[in-house]
Amino acid sequence: LKRTMGLDEREEIDLQDSLRYDDALFISPGSDAFLDAVQSRPEVRRLELVEQLNREQIVLQVAEKQPKLAAIGLVQSQSQANNFRLGDYQWPVSSYLGLQLNVPIFSGFRMNSRIQQAQISHKQSETQLINLKEVVRAQVKISLANVQEARLRIQTQQQTIAVAELGYR
Repeated sequence: LKRTMGLDEREEIDLQDSLRYDDALFISPGSDAFLDAVQSRPEVRRLELVEQLNREQIVLQVAEKQPKLAAIGLVQSQSQANNFRLGDYQWPVSSYLGLQLNVPIFSGFRMNSRIQQAQISHKQSETQLINLKEVVRAQVKISLANVQEARLRIQTQQQTIAVAELGYR
């Protein structure tokens, strides 16, 4: 142990812990380890955000097919003079207001293809998210199975120790 830790062989160490098995320290299979694993994975959060972005992209592309009305306006006041007596200036006000209506009639199926492309991207990200969650679920199941196997090994070793102690007595 000293060599592994890089300590001097002559140095005294005082061990504070024991090699006792405490069953309460392990995760029980009934706990919701899958939810904890999914929430702690940054790649799951990233795929959730990508999926949400693709969903919004579909809404945006569908909105492109709708007519658009834009209002434009300006109010300005200006004056010119050869002196700096601001109180004597004339300040004429000019303004204008305009409306612009844009009605898409035919775009060569460009908008429909963009909507389909956004739907395909959404479906791909949704599928990737489902696949990643299944991978996480499998990893959690494997880890819980490993924990259960370790518990069984510990129980078997405890029984072996009990039999050895009995034989020694």
